[in-house]
Amino acid sequence: MGRLGFGEAAFSDNRLQITRWSELMVVERNTNSKFNAAAKTDSSVTADYGGNSDWRNQNPSVFRMKIVKTLKGEFQVTNGYGPDKAPQVMRNSYIVEDDFRFMSQNGLNAVRIPVGLWIKYDQTPPKPFVGGSLQALDNAFTLAQKHNMKVIVDLHAVPGSQNGNEQSGTRDGYLEWGDSNKDETVSVIDFLAERYCRHPSLAAIELMNEPDASGVTFDNLRKYYKAGCDAVRKQTSSAYVILSNRLGKASNTEFPFTCR
Repeated sequence: MGRLGFGEAAFSDNRLQITRWSELMVVERNTNSKFNAAAKTDSSVTADYGGNSDWRNQNPSVFRMKIVKTLKGEFQVTNGYGPDKAPQVMRNSYIVEDDFRFMSQNGLNAVRIPVGLWIKYDQTPPKPFVGGSLQALDNAFTLAQKHNMKVIVDLHAVPGSQNGNEQSGTRDGYLEWGDSNKDETVSVIDFLAERYCRHPSLAAIELMNEPDASGVTFDNLRKYYKAGCDAVRKQTSSAYVILSNRLGKASNTEFPFTCR
């Protein structure tokens, strides 16, 4: 969905669909109904079209919609396929043992694996994400150990998105991570550190991938990095902790500290 003039509306009911009339968008209850769903506020969608002939011009169920970005990340994949089909699409054999064998035989000794915040809630992840990522990461650790490789666990998608890109798990292309998300983000790091701190293949935990300076402030990121370091060190003193610099208008030396 896009952003509406008065807010946002998300439609999960499969009886709703969006159709185009000229340059306007119409949200319809279903194709056989005379009633249309009107997004009156950012949290209320009602069907109140009464059938007057000039409804396209006056009825609030017709509105201009702007699609902010065309995203193809995990949020869009799982939201598009839905809770029944999405697990079938996401739980595949894309990474298999032959990949680890190939890397090891060709001189690679470590692999960086991106994960999303929903890995902490793997059995009942926040919608629309689906479970399975924790099992996949467990399997990767097993294969890495078998082939004498190390694993860098990278928290690639954080609550609210740290850069607005599709690989950050964003819903609509907006960067919304901030100080209010710090504790939840730290809890994911704590979960990962506790789960894998004693595994011989753990090399490092990366606290966040590519935060964007346009929306992530130095002060908020500094506080999070300090808390994230503490969470890892509570579990292990041997794993490295990786701090990603901010993208954009930010100095590449603005974090002159290490996680000890």
